Amino acid sequence: MKRAIALLLLTALILCGCAFRGSDEDTVTFYYLRGEIQYGSDDGVIVPEKREPAVTGGDLSYLLSLYLKGPTDVALKLPLPAGTRLTEVQSEGTAVTLTFSQELARLEGMDLSIACACISYTCFSLTEAETVTILTLSDDGETPISVTVTRESFLLYDDTTREADAS
Repeated sequence: MKRAIALLLLTALILCGCAFRGSDEDTVTFYYLRGEIQYGSDDGVIVPEKREPAVTGGDLSYLLSLYLKGPTDVALKLPLPAGTRLTEVQSEGTAVTLTFSQELARLEGMDLSIACACISYTCFSLTEAETVTILTLSDDGETPISVTVTRESFLLYDDTTREADAS
């Protein structure tokens, strides 16, 4: 009798574990800008947000359209200027190329770097891509922004200002 109960409990635990893993496959991770920077933390500026999209299956265009609607957490914000649209998504091998509307070209310096990091990390979490290229087109058809990043391009936590150990 004890063996039967132990076997029943073990089966229940295994089934719970499988159910938990199954739901994890249905979630995606988007990266947004923290509303207020938290210093001394690896997610002090860029924060992952887990979502369960209505449609799964890896349609990058659909998932990025969800991303552009912004975060569900009110403490986070989309790092892109209002009105920014994704006009084209290309995926070829281990490279993803995203073309955005000209609103993205309003960003420069650190704001542009953070926006590119958020977009890139989102793509890296959704695909097996090794590089993400972010482009914007201007009114005259030129390309004012062209940024290509890899999974190692950004440092999310800078510990150079930490005091050295006293050892």
